[in-house]
Amino acid sequence: MLLLPGDKWQQLGLLQAQYNNLTYISSELMAQLPVLYQFKLQGNRITVQPDVTPLAPSLKILNVAYNKISEIRSDHISDLVRLEDLDLSNNHIKTFSTSIIKSLPGLIRLSLSGNKMKSFGPAITVTWPLQVSLLDNRLHCDTDMCWIKKLIDVTGSMMTISLSTDPCATPEDCAAMCCHLVECSGFYVADDQKDGLLKCVIGNEQ
Repeated sequence: MLLLPGDKWQQLGLLQAQYNNLTYISSELMAQLPVLYQFKLQGNRITVQPDVTPLAPSLKILNVAYNKISEIRSDHISDLVRLEDLDLSNNHIKTFSTSIIKSLPGLIRLSLSGNKMKSFGPAITVTWPLQVSLLDNRLHCDTDMCWIKKLIDVTGSMMTISLSTDPCATPEDCAAMCCHLVECSGFYVADDQKDGLLKCVIGNEQ
């Protein structure tokens, strides 16, 4: 990586540090970047999510795709009021709390594709257009995930979520997935009124 004189960091708006085998980004570096609006860190070996909160006044685009991050800490990413694009794809992330989205009021694109996501919640409502990608994850489709199906069914919803064709990896027992809500039909459970039983429907509604 190219090292800049101390005064030059203060003027830096775009920092491209992708594909450098980086394993860690120090908070001291963040404090030296008061006007940084785009930070590219994809394709490194970062294991701990960088604390980018010092960049809150300016940061609009953060790309940490293709790293080794397994946990998202809300205190390392909250209150980035100008952040528009957050790419966390192709890491090792297992869960993501949607409460983080509430602290990012300018976010219009969130990519969590290609992770090890099992859950995405709790249910939230946003008042601005937001695109979320959960492609290539194997979700645990329990009752807490019903809100996603309901959201997908709502025409004109502010939040749009992209899922793989068959997003559910678990539970294996169909009965364990039943949420007794018709809104979940077509996602993993359909209420069969003919015989009073519940049946599993993986994929599109049948």
